[in-house]
Amino acid sequence: MKENEQIFQLYIQHLSGELTPEEATYIETKLREDEDFRRVWASFSEGERARRTETFAKELSADGALAELKSRKRGRGGVRRMWYAAAAVVTGIAVTGAILLWQQRPATQTTAQLPELPASAVNLVLANGQTITLNGDSAQTISLQQATLHNNNGTLAYQSTDTSSSTLRVPAGGTYKMMLADGTTVWLNASSSLRFPFSFNGPTRDVYVDGEAFFKVAQNAERPFIVHTPQTEVRVLGTSFNINTYQPGAERTALVEGSVQLQSRDGKQLTLKPGLQADYSSNGFRTGAFDEEEVTAWMSGVYYFHKMPVADIAVIASRFYGIRFRAEGERFASVAITGLMDRARLDEFLNDLETTAGADIRVENQTVFLK
Repeated sequence: MKENEQIFQLYIQHLSGELTPEEATYIETKLREDEDFRRVWASFSEGERARRTETFAKELSADGALAELKSRKRGRGGVRRMWYAAAAVVTGIAVTGAILLWQQRPATQTTAQLPELPASAVNLVLANGQTITLNGDSAQTISLQQATLHNNNGTLAYQSTDTSSSTLRVPAGGTYKMMLADGTTVWLNASSSLRFPFSFNGPTRDVYVDGEAFFKVAQNAERPFIVHTPQTEVRVLGTSFNINTYQPGAERTALVEGSVQLQSRDGKQLTLKPGLQADYSSNGFRTGAFDEEEVTAWMSGVYYFHKMPVADIAVIASRFYGIRFRAEGERFASVAITGLMDRARLDEFLNDLETTAGADIRVENQTVFLK
């Protein structure tokens, strides 16, 4: 990283009160002994501060900083504290898509009272209309007329010969894992559902998804596995892939391994290779490479976002945390942020929104207002 960018990051920490004692001592020494450091530091606090801050912030690489976030998360077993900004709020200069820095340290307490996250109880709706609540943090064995269910800390397995369809529904703020009768494993994201038979019967294995799901399909060359979505179907023999249908009118399939064939309702077809994802809309299919870690992070309770408007982040955060976020005011339309959400650290996410997006946060009736 360029020296000027390092000084810029330290300066932002200095203004926000986030310097460690070691960093404060380092700055004092450099200001006393290093003329170049002293000159650059002064440029941020004097008349040229706005112009120079904007220049340095625009030189920061959001892509590189996001890669650093992922690297540190992998190496330390969890994400602690990050600073990411689309606006250098301490200077009043709008800077699109820049990550300022990331630190591992205890989070400061947000000025807003933290809302209580809802219990993410998963519902299984049987073919006869009966609804069974599956507790995510405990073990259950449920005996039905034609099936025995085993719910164990967020994972469902079962034994059954029933070929009628049931629907598993995961609420906002939750995720869930299940083992199908053929050995296929499915992870469902928040606000998602899976319609499936307890026992597959016929030449194909058909399931229906709404929302987001990751599949690790058990191989069976004689009985293709078909995932039906609102606009497409994905036909596989044995593979791993992610499907996202959250956005109405648009669907995304990302292939991790194996091979899948996609077909739209209007007859368009596409075969994907590993490492590629397909976006489908009214214009047809469009393919490109994807970051596997970024696409599948939701299964471990993390969501990465890249140069995303705050208004869009509010929509995703509502689904991710299971509480409502509302971005008020037109100014957020021009503020784009790169970073991540961690489902286990709502307080840090709110702290970062306050600091980096310049958002005033208040909580009322389980709704987080950003103003």
